[in-house]
Amino acid sequence: MTSSSASTGATSAVTSSYQYDVDGNRTYEGYVASGTYTDWYLNIVIPYSITHQNATVAWDAMNRMTSFTDTGTAAPATITWKYDKAGNVRNVNAVHRTLDAQGVVSTTTVTDDYWYLYDAMNRFTTTKGQLSGGVISRGLSGMDIGYDAAGQRTSMAKTMMTSVYDSFVNFTTYTWWEQKELYTYTADGYLAQTNVAAGAASYTINDPTPPAVAAATGSGTQLATMVRDAMGRVTTYTEYQPNGTTVAYSRAATYNNKSEASSDTVTVLRGSDTWVYNTTYYYDHLGNGSGTYQGGVVTKQVVTITKNGVAQTGNNTTNTYVWWDGALQNVSTYVSGATTNTSTFYYNDSGYLQSVYIQDGRPRTVSFISDGNNLILQRDEADNQSTGDPRELYYYFNGMRVGDIGNNGTSDTDYVGSVSAHTVAAGTGPFRYGSAFSTQFADFDQSYDPINGIPVTVR
Repeated sequence: MTSSSASTGATSAVTSSYQYDVDGNRTYEGYVASGTYTDWYLNIVIPYSITHQNATVAWDAMNRMTSFTDTGTAAPATITWKYDKAGNVRNVNAVHRTLDAQGVVSTTTVTDDYWYLYDAMNRFTTTKGQLSGGVISRGLSGMDIGYDAAGQRTSMAKTMMTSVYDSFVNFTTYTWWEQKELYTYTADGYLAQTNVAAGAASYTINDPTPPAVAAATGSGTQLATMVRDAMGRVTTYTEYQPNGTTVAYSRAATYNNKSEASSDTVTVLRGSDTWVYNTTYYYDHLGNGSGTYQGGVVTKQVVTITKNGVAQTGNNTTNTYVWWDGALQNVSTYVSGATTNTSTFYYNDSGYLQSVYIQDGRPRTVSFISDGNNLILQRDEADNQSTGDPRELYYYFNGMRVGDIGNNGTSDTDYVGSVSAHTVAAGTGPFRYGSAFSTQFADFDQSYDPINGIPVTVR
């Protein structure tokens, strides 16, 4: 499958290639961009060819994927899978590279080796665990999952660790404990409340090996609650400080007759200050509620802000779109007082997003490389600064993501982590939440999706 495009002084073609075995399993997937560009100074035409994917897969006699090797990306990776007698994944082993703060791929590899346990209904009870002495346990990387009779996830337990180095006596004290999140549901199956409990601490000296930690018991402390209307929509969402009673973050939302958020009020406690953000959303071409409906895309949102009850400078964001099979964002304009920031989106001839130019306090370009199915293989930021650039690389096969690596952390966090993120004041750095520091991340597990507050409250 090949697509082509041309512009003044340049031609390009992207070719997707596939191979299959006699059972119809896809065994190879490649993605190559090639073409020419003109060096006008030298007046010569220069050819190029860039391989973005060169992946091969092996299958067993039961048509289960047993290995994946991609040598065509900027960061080669190899994944192998082992299965139990019921066909459940017992082990995932991934050998991959990492990215530094500038997005440079490491020259050496690291290995993630995860093990899994299941109950009689083939639900994993331990995910991303460790194998030691022939025994699978959650270790420091994994989680133990509990379920109720309806198959709903009722708990997630993990081992936490902090360390303190004492230079006077030259030893490190490691503190270990179990952190357990507990989930309760409404009668019709919606998540209603999350609590968190902690087990008694254990200690080791100069030994970073997780010991057997005491289980967290009891019902724990209230962490987050949700109130829903008769249609299952979240109307009030609340997160609490560690005491379980002081509200740290809340969002109250109203909806229109199409179940789109028409307005919301977000209250955030940061230090001793209470910030309140009131947002109104518009879905018409005039951006005032009286124009032609635009198919569900937000054309304008208007925000008023108070700090400790005193009005602050508000803002509004106006979005324009180009239309393909649906609406694709064209320009987003943010105005706050005398400040105007814009994000301009650029697409190729197939309507695939290629780049976004963001003109704000940190002007930058975000570039995307997508395969023939419009699955993003690579996301890069460039701001011409020395502080670092976020970068993510994604690995797909047959339309299924099998892994990703990055230097910008992840939103794939537990509930405790997502609650903490809501009350952090954003910085001005290039990384997640405005941090000046990169955070290496890799996920070749792709099986466990944590319950957290991010999908409910993302803004």
